[in-house]
Amino acid sequence: MLRFKTLGQVFLERDGVRVAGAAAQPRRLALLAILAAAGSKGVSRDRLIGLLWLDTDEEKARKGLNQALYALRQEIGSEDAIAGTRDLVLAPELVHTDLAEFRSALASGDLEKAATIYEGQFLDGFHLPGAAGFERWMESERAGLARDHATALERLARRAEERQDHGAAVEWWRRLASLDPLDGKTTLRLMEALVRAGDRVGALKQARIYEVLLSQELELPPDHDVIALAERIRAAEALPVTTPVAT
Repeated sequence: MLRFKTLGQVFLERDGVRVAGAAAQPRRLALLAILAAAGSKGVSRDRLIGLLWLDTDEEKARKGLNQALYALRQEIGSEDAIAGTRDLVLAPELVHTDLAEFRSALASGDLEKAATIYEGQFLDGFHLPGAAGFERWMESERAGLARDHATALERLARRAEERQDHGAAVEWWRRLASLDPLDGKTTLRLMEALVRAGDRVGALKQARIYEVLLSQELELPPDHDVIALAERIRAAEALPVTTPVAT
C-alpha cells in the first residue's frame, strides 16, 4: 500500500518504508500534495503549472509536469493512480493520504481520530524555492487545516466538560493551548479545567508561563481574566483550613 504523509513530516511510503528517488523529489511531492488536498475535485493542468512552474516557459513547464506525473505513476505502479486528462485526480484507493483520513474523520464527527491523525502542520518545514505560488497556496491550506484541528480540540474539551471528565478536559485544553501559548482565552479555559481537576498549582503555573511568554515575545500585559483567576486561586490557597471540632 502506498501512503502519502502530509500532516507533520512529509513523505511517501510503501508498506511502511519511505520511498526515495525520483518520486520523492520536492517538486513531485509538492504536486502530490496539491492533488491530495484537492481530493475528488481534482486540479487542472494549468493550475498545477501556475503553482509549480510559473516562471518556466510553457513548453518546458508542460514537459516538467508530464515528467513529474510519469515518475509518480511509475512509483505508484498504475497509470490510473493520477487519472484525468485536463483535470487530474489522485486515486484514493491507490494512494492513501493522512489528509483525506483527517477530513473524513472530521466529517463523520470522530474528533478523537481526527486529533490523532493531525500530527503536525500541513507540509511542516517543507519549502519549494522558486515557486512563490505554491508557497502561498501551502500557507493558505496550512492555516485552514490548523483551524479545523483547533476547532476539533476545543469541541473535544467542551464535550469532556459536559460529561464532567475533568482529566480529559485538561488534556484537550492543554493540547489546544500548546498550539498558541499566547492565547489568553485558551489559557483561561485550561486554568479553569485544572482547578476543576483539583490542580490549583498547575493552574497557577500555566498562568505564569502565559505571562512570561506574552511579556518576552510581544511585550504585552496578560489578559485581565487570566490574572483575575490566578488571584482568586491564590486567595483560596491562602484561606485557613477549618478543623472540625471533635465531639
